[in-house]
Amino acid sequence: MPTQSFPSPAAPLGTSPAVPLGTATVRDTTILLLGNPELPHEVERWAHMRAWARANLVGVTRDADDASVVCAVAPESILDGLCSPAAARHMQLVHTRGLPCVSFDTPLERLAELCEGALRVPPLP
Repeated sequence: MPTQSFPSPAAPLGTSPAVPLGTATVRDTTILLLGNPELPHEVERWAHMRAWARANLVGVTRDADDASVVCAVAPESILDGLCSPAAARHMQLVHTRGLPCVSFDTPLERLAELCEGALRVPPLP
């Protein structure tokens, strides 16, 4: 698997992330972070995703009902169905809304593609 550079989770706002999001912002975009990272690499990836989101002005929420959510990010345990009833409810909402759900191991390039793709879709009336 190729190595990938990530912005430092402690990097100040406004620094260039390794994977920039396009400059056009049509509407608010937010990523939904599900569950709690438990494994050391999940904790590190969570921090990198939050730093990437801040640097790209992408919102981060834990609320699956947030209308601006364009995709969800979850640990493998939740994606495998080994989760609490609350996490299962959130996953059900994500699937009902037809939103993509990716793991913490998803490259930031893919996360950027998901956010940019959502920006090209007109908002629901």
